[in-house]
This record gives sequence, C-alpha cells and structure tokens, in this order.
Amino acid sequence: LNYFTFERDCDELKLWAKEKLKMALTRDYLDTANINIKCQKHQQFLNELAAYQPKMDSVILTGQKLIDEQHGQTQNINQHLTELEDILNKLVEAANEKSDRLKEATDGQAFTRGLEEIDMWINDVENTLTNDDFGKDMTSVQNFQKKQQLLENEFSLKKDRIDQLSKDAEHFQQIGHFDSNNILKKQIQLVTRFQSLLDPLKQKKEKLDASAEFQRLLHNIEVEEAWIREKEPSIMSTNRGRDLIGVQNLLRKHQALMGELQNHESQIRTVCNEGEDMINQGHFSSAEIKKHIVNLQTKWQNLKEVSIQRKHDLEDSLQAQQYFSDAKEVESWIHEKEPVAQSTDYGRDEDSCNALYKKHQQLFNDIKDFEQTELEELRQKAQKCHQPEKPLVADDVLTGQRQKVLGLYDYVEKTPREISMKKNDTLILLNSSNKDWWKVELNDRQGFVPATYLKKIEKDPMSVNEQDRLDEYTVSSRQQQIEKQYSNLLNICQQRLDKLAESSDAYKLMREAADLVVWINDKERIASEESLGKGPDDVEELQRRFDEFQKELRTNELRLVRLNSIAEKLLQLGRTDAALKIQIDINNLNRKWDDLKKNAEEREQQLLSAYEVQRFTRDAEEAQDWISEKFEQLDPDELGQDLRSVKRLQKKHEAYERDLNALGDKIRELDDLTKRLITSHPEQADVIIQKQQVIQNQWTDLTSKADLHKAKLLDDYDYQKFLTDFRDLAAVIKSIIQQISSDELARDVPGAEALLERHHEHRSEIDARSGAFQAFEDFGNDLINAEHFAGEDIKQRLLEMDEIRQQLESAWKERQDKLDECLELQLFYRDCDTAETWMESREKALKDEAVEVVEAAIKRHEDFDKAIKAQEDKINNLKQFANQLVSQDHYEKAGIDDRLQRVLDRWTSLRQAMMEYRSRLGESQTLQDFSRDAEEIEAWIADKLAAASDEPVKETQNLQSKSQKHQAFVAELAANTDRIQSIIGMGKGLIDSRKCAGLETTVDNRLQQIIEQWEFLVQKSSDKSLKLKEASRQQTFNAGVKDVEFWLGEIENQLVNDDVGRDLTSVQNMLKKQQLLENDIANHEVF
Repeated sequence: LNYFTFERDCDELKLWAKEKLKMALTRDYLDTANINIKCQKHQQFLNELAAYQPKMDSVILTGQKLIDEQHGQTQNINQHLTELEDILNKLVEAANEKSDRLKEATDGQAFTRGLEEIDMWINDVENTLTNDDFGKDMTSVQNFQKKQQLLENEFSLKKDRIDQLSKDAEHFQQIGHFDSNNILKKQIQLVTRFQSLLDPLKQKKEKLDASAEFQRLLHNIEVEEAWIREKEPSIMSTNRGRDLIGVQNLLRKHQALMGELQNHESQIRTVCNEGEDMINQGHFSSAEIKKHIVNLQTKWQNLKEVSIQRKHDLEDSLQAQQYFSDAKEVESWIHEKEPVAQSTDYGRDEDSCNALYKKHQQLFNDIKDFEQTELEELRQKAQKCHQPEKPLVADDVLTGQRQKVLGLYDYVEKTPREISMKKNDTLILLNSSNKDWWKVELNDRQGFVPATYLKKIEKDPMSVNEQDRLDEYTVSSRQQQIEKQYSNLLNICQQRLDKLAESSDAYKLMREAADLVVWINDKERIASEESLGKGPDDVEELQRRFDEFQKELRTNELRLVRLNSIAEKLLQLGRTDAALKIQIDINNLNRKWDDLKKNAEEREQQLLSAYEVQRFTRDAEEAQDWISEKFEQLDPDELGQDLRSVKRLQKKHEAYERDLNALGDKIRELDDLTKRLITSHPEQADVIIQKQQVIQNQWTDLTSKADLHKAKLLDDYDYQKFLTDFRDLAAVIKSIIQQISSDELARDVPGAEALLERHHEHRSEIDARSGAFQAFEDFGNDLINAEHFAGEDIKQRLLEMDEIRQQLESAWKERQDKLDECLELQLFYRDCDTAETWMESREKALKDEAVEVVEAAIKRHEDFDKAIKAQEDKINNLKQFANQLVSQDHYEKAGIDDRLQRVLDRWTSLRQAMMEYRSRLGESQTLQDFSRDAEEIEAWIADKLAAASDEPVKETQNLQSKSQKHQAFVAELAANTDRIQSIIGMGKGLIDSRKCAGLETTVDNRLQQIIEQWEFLVQKSSDKSLKLKEASRQQTFNAGVKDVEFWLGEIENQLVNDDVGRDLTSVQNMLKKQQLLENDIANHEVF
C-alpha cells in the first residue's frame, strides 16, 4: 500500500511539475508589453513553488524509506525518484532563469523608452534639417540662422544622453541579456542616425550662410538693373535727326553715352563674377542665381546692342541725307532728256529717216551710259545706307502727330529728373517702356511723371497726302522714284528708236517689192510649162526642177508676208503717203503671186499623176520578182526528225510568213494604186488591170502553198510530242518498277512501317501520274481519229504503254503483299518480346520478394494476380495471331512456331511459381496478424492499467462522476474479454499447427505476458471498485456530520437567546417554539 501511495504521489508531482515547467519555459518575457503584470504573475508562481516544497520533500523521503526497507519494487522506486528529482531540478532552474529574464526585460523596457525619446527627437530634427526653406529675404534668413544656433546647442546635450544609452547597451551585452542583440542593434541604429545628422546639420548651416550671400547678390543685381532701366530711354530713342546738323548732334551725344556704358561695364562684370563664383562653389540656389545673372547679362547685352544699333542708325541717317542730294541731281538730268526722247519726227524719205535714226541712236547710247555711271553710283550709295523701310525721321515729326498724353491729377516734381504738371495738361509722350514712370515733354522741358497720373490720347488717322510725304523720306522709296523715272525715259527713247527703224525698213521694202515682181514675171514661164517627158527619167527630171521652183516660191512667200506687215505698220505710224504707195504695189504683187501659185499647183498635179503611173509599173515588176523568189524558197516536203528540229522548222516558217505579210501589204498597196490610176488615167485602164490580175494569181498560189506547209509542220509537231511523252512516261515507269522490286525487308516494326510508308509513296506517285497516262492515251487517240499520217505507229506505241503499266501494277502488288507479311511478322516478334520482358520482371519479383513484410507482399501479389489475368488475354491473342500467320503460309512460319512455343513454356513456369509464392504468403500472414493483434491488446491493457491505478479516494470531490466513469471502465473490460480470449486462442493455434516460422517459444512467452497483464488489470479494477464504494460511504458520513454540526449551531443560537417574552402571548409563542425544539433534539438523538 505504501508503494502504491508513493507511486501515486510521484505521478501527481511529476504531472504538476510538468505543467509548471511548461509555464516556466514560456518566453512571454520577450514581449515587453505589460511586463510588470508578468513579473507579478511570476512572483505568484515562485510562491506556489515554495508552497509545494514540503510535499516534494515528503514524497522523496517516503521513497528513500521504501528503498531502505528493501521493498520489492526498489528498482521502480529509484526510477521514480530519479525522474522526480530531474523534473524538479529542471523546474527550479527554469523558474530562476525566467526570473532573470523578466528582470532583464524590465531593464530592456526602460532602455527602449530612452531610445524612443531620442528617436522622436531625431525625427523632429530630421524634419527641421530636411526643410528646404532657407529664407526669402535677408530678415527671414537671419531668423533661420538664430534657430540653427539653438539646434546646435541642443545637439551637445543629446550627445551625452546617447553616450549613456550606449554604455547601458554594452552592459546588457556583457551580462548576456536575452535581447542583447536587438538592444545593441537599436543602439547602433540610434548612434548611426545621430551621427547621420551631423553632416545635414553642417550642410544646413552652410546653406543658410549661402542663402544670406544669395540675398546680398540679389540686392546688387537689382541696383544694376535699375541703372540699366535709367539709361534705356535715351539709348532706345527712335529720333534720327531732321537734317544733317541734327544727325551730327545726336551722334555726338550718343558717343558720350556709349563712353558712360563702357565705364560702368566693370561694375556689371563684378556683380556677375560674384554670382559665377557662387555657382562654381555649388550654391544650392545655383539655378536661380544663374537665372538672375543671365537676366542681368541679357539686359546689359541688349543695352549694348541697342546702343551699337543706335550708333549705326545715326550713321546710316547721315549717309541717307547725303544720298538725297545726289538723287536730286540725277532727277534733274532725266527731266532734261525727256523732251528729246518724246519727238514725233520720223523723216520723209529713206535718207532723212536714216539720219534721224543715227542721231536718236546716239541719244539712246548716252542714256544707257548714264545708267552705268551716275545712276549706278547712286544705287551703290542707296545700298550702303542700310536704311530700314521707314522714314528717316519719326512719323510725328512729318505729320505733326506725336503721341500725346493727358494729365489726370496735379503732380509736383520731387527730384530734378521729374517734371511738374497740372490736371488736364496735354504732354508729349517720349518713352513709356517703364511701367511705373513715363518720360514726357512739356513746354520744351523733359522729365519723368508717374504712369498712373497720365492717360494716352488716341491719334487721328493719317491722310493719303501725309503718307505720300512720309514715303519721300525713305531711301528705298526715293531710289524707286529715280529708277521709275529713268525706266520711263529709257522706254520712251526705245519706242522712238523702234519707230525710226520701222520707217527705214518700210522704205527699203518698197525696193524689195519691185524686185519680187520681176522674179514673179520670170517664174511664170516655169509654172505654165505643159511638157511631161517620154519616160520615168524625164518625169523625175521635171519633178526635180519643179521642186527647186517650189523652194524658191516658199522663200519669196515669206518676203511677201513681210511686205504686207510693213504696209500695215506704216499706216499705223500715220505715214499715209508712203503707206498708200506701198499698198498699191503690194496689192499688185499679191495678185501676181496668186496667179503664180495657181499655175504651180496645176503643174504639181500634172507631174504627180505622170509619176504615179510610172511608179505603178515599177512596183508591179518588183512584186512579181518577190513572189517568184518566195515560191522557190518554200519546200512542202521538209519535215523534222525530232521535236527540236520541228520547232526549228516552225520558227523558220514563221519568219517566212512574216516576209509574206510584208509582201501582202505591198500587194494591197498596188491594188489601191490600181483603183486610183483606173479613175485618174482611164486611157491606160486595160493595161493596169491586166498587170494587176497576173500579180493576184501568183500571190494566191504562193499563200496556198505556204498554208499547206504550215499544216504539215503542225501534224509533225504533234507526232514528235507524242513520241517524247511516250519515252518520258516509259522511263518513269521503269524507274518506279526498279525501286519497288527491291528485296529489302525490315527487322523491327518501325522499319517495316517505314518500308510500307515508302511503298505507299510509290503508290501515290503512280496515282499522281495517272492523269499524265490518261492524257497521253487521249492525245494518241485524238491523233488517230484525226487520221494522222503516222497513225499506225501511234497505235503500236499506245499498246506498248498499256503493257508497261500492267507490269508496274503487278510489281507493286507483289511488293505490297511481301511488306504486309513483314510487318505482321515484326508485330508478332514485338508482342513476344513484350510478353517475355513482362514475365522476366515478374519472375525476378517472385525470386527477390521477402515474406517478412507480408501485408505489402500480399498487396503486391494481388496486383500481380490481376496483371497475370490481364496478361493471359494478351498471351491468348498472341497465340491466335501466330496460328493465323502460319495458316496463311507466312514465309517465316517455322520461326513463328518456335518463338510461340518458347513464350508459352515460360508463361506456364511463371504461373506455377506464382501459386507456390501464394502458399508461403498465407502462413506468414497469419503469424503477422497475431503479432499485430498482440501489440494492440498489450497497448490497450497498458493504457487501461494506468487508468485503473489512479487513487480515487484522496479527494472526495466529484466522487459520483468518478464512480460512473469506473463503471463504464469495468463494462469496457468485460466487453474486451472475448477479444483477449480470441488472441490467446489464435496464439495457441499457431503453436499447435507449427505455423510460427520457428518462433513457437516467443509466441508462447508473449501469450503468458498477455495473460498476466490481463489478470493484473482485472485485479486493479476490482480494487478500485472497492475503494470507490468506501469513499462513497465516507462521503455520506461526512455529509451527515456536517448537517448535525450545522443543526447544533442553530440550536445553540436559539438557546443562548435571553428573550423570555414581554407579555403572555409572546411567552406562549416562545413555549411552543421550545416544545418544537425539544422534539427536534429528541429526533436527532435517535439518529
């Protein structure tokens, strides 16, 4: 009993220690949230551990006593004590370790808070340092510099705090703080972030200093720009002077202003150099500095350029004034020459006309020379002026309409540069480029007035006369006027010269008209001649002489046209006396000319008609010669020996036909000429018709012979093409027969399929050429039906082609059968190889299979059995396939029988080996079933034995529930009794039947162990049932005692009451209560 009590207490302590060890091993200290509450809970855990220490010591002492008394379970007791001491030591060690870790977590939390404070400060500083606002003026920049100084002072204070945190982190690292790596990492990050602020802090200070320097630079730039604005009105003035003296005065003033600009340029350069130095030093506002510097340089450069341009404009204005003087002299010379050039005297005869022409020619040359000298010099001066297309002086100077402004308010000058005015005063606006101050003129005094005090007055539109007057003051317009006047003079002079030349030509042509009349009288004899000659040679000679006459006629016709034109011009010039005389001569000349042309046309037709008759005779004789020549060249019996020679003859005939076509065109021309000659020369119609009929008969014979020869060549071409097709198709068939007649056979299925595929390709090739065969046959039959001259030979060739095709079909069918048998044989061999490979793998599996792993072996054997059944169908199919090949008298039937027999023998052997292996697996399966069931029942008994060994009476809480659970436990034991007996019976059966594979002793020992464990479990269950009953009775007794004690307490409270009643009624009531109390005491006494 002491042992079981000790064992129970040990188990309870170990169970409690394991639970507490789990709590002690939790690493909740890693999360510093609520760390104080976690420390309080751990302190409670330590208190509970201290409270259990006496109980631990008591159990250990009990175990030592049992060992000293040499208890029978000493070995188990030692084991229990060792396990208990180990787990208690682990628990104490874990509790102490957790205490240390919680303290470290508390210290780490305090360290983290310090880090977070510094980190928040760093965030604020980073935001401050990353602010890109460095001030927009000098005042804001100075304020930022003061804040920067305060921030630098704060840095020194925070550095001491960070050094202290670094020391704390180093201390945690030395003592091995559980989170020391993370703490050190945070400390390093903090120090790194703090160090990273030093450079931005320094850079911030430098940028603020640079910003102050930048503001000073902007101030200097504004001063220089104001100076530039002050000089702009004078330099940008558009006044170029009204005369030469005015221009010279303006030029001297402008040179003085340019000297002032040159002296001030050093100051501008100094300011720009300061900005450039700041940019080169990498100033943060380099872009804006560059912008201001560029703007200043641009304004300065613009001022210089405008100044230079102003100087050039004034110089150009000086040149322009000098140009206008020279232009006036040129204009006077042109006006002097105009009356001479406009004279209308053209002379009264040829001599006076020529004299006027020479004099006027001299004037024209003088005018041309003037252009090359004085006028050209004036042009060059105009080009050198470089005067823009606007007046030399302002428009307001010319028109009196200068821009005026109206005073809106009274204004009193405050500086010498300003000017005073009254409200509604009218002032002249000189410059309004500055938006705040306008330069004005009042009473011949100039000065500045605020722009808001003035209002511009709109100008009146400029009149046409004023615009013309304005144009006179431009060099280009003045030069254009001179050029226009000179051009007008030159045109007038040229027109008079042309009219003098026309008048001279008229007088000359009057003599030419008389000469032309003499020529016409001489040529009338040739045009009136009627002789035609006696033969073709005479006609050609007459025609040649007449052609020369025609050329002279056309040449003199141009002279006649020119004479008529001159007469019309003379009438237009007003020379009526000379024009009338010329017109009479021209009219007479025109009549004679018309008569001459009429006679020439009649003579031309007469010669042309004689020439056509002579030409017809000559062409007819030439055509007969050509027909005879072509007739002799044609040989109707000439045929080719092959297709090439036939084509050559056809090309030759085509060339011959082209010659005939050309000759045919000549014959048709003769026919057309014959028809015309019959009409025009009826006296020679019979001779012409007879000649033409002979030519037609000869031409008909020639064309008939040519057509016959062409048809024969076509038939010969068809025959040669037929023979060529025959030879080509016969060669193709023989090539295919040679390919399909091979004795090659395959040694595997892919090879056999490849041979069959290639053989089918031959079939496809044959079928593809079937159209060619049919076309050849149709072509031959068409030639035969057309009664070709080689019809018998064509029939013989068709028979030969049909015989060759029959040979091809026979050879292909024979090769197809052989290849089909080859494929079937290779398929049979492949199935045999597959079956033998499959059987070989199964034979190896049967030999190598170990029977120890029975379940897996049985599963594989079942799969094997299914595979055998599936393979049996394949073996039967293989057998049927082999018998089919043999029955078809396959060329390899002997080899097929031999191979089939080997496969069947191996199949029979495999089935026999499988049956033997199945028998061995049955015995091994029974033994392994017993071992598995025995292991399961032993594990079940051990589990139930632990439940039956629990002490039920130590605590009486939930005793009823424990009783119900034990009743269910007893019922479960009763339910598994048959299972235990079955296992025992199975084991004894294996021993009796000698199916234990030599392990009969092991099986017997295991049966005895199961029986002992089962009996011990039943005994423990009975003991626990008795203890539960005793505990139930004890619980009932204890409950009764508590009820009595509670009743006694109530009775005592009633008896110690000093109230004995205040009146009769209350006393009677109390007596009744007393009587009931006495009866209750009597009843409890019986209990």
